[in-house]
Amino acid sequence: MIRSTDPRQHPRIFANYLATKFDRRVLIEGLKLARKISQAPSFAKYVEGEGEPGLDNTDDEALMAHIRARGTTIFHPPRPAAWEPTTAPWSTSGCGCAG
Repeated sequence: MIRSTDPRQHPRIFANYLATKFDRRVLIEGLKLARKISQAPSFAKYVEGEGEPGLDNTDDEALMAHIRARGTTIFHPPRPAAWEPTTAPWSTSGCGCAG
């Protein structure tokens, strides 16, 4: 979200994670799949047990509570200025406003 017409002002970024039912369903099913894979016999010698969310947390609500509490992201919004040629007409690389 643009906060200002000043190009030196950083935008407000709200990634809106978990906002849709689809987003939440994908993460719940992903957690269930990771759990299933880790319980496969071929992983037995590598996996001692489940630490979190714990095998007693099986319903979707409990899994979603765990995702909300412990989930994180590696999302790091890049600045396109680092990728563009400084000679490009749209370049902000040489304006001193890229931070």
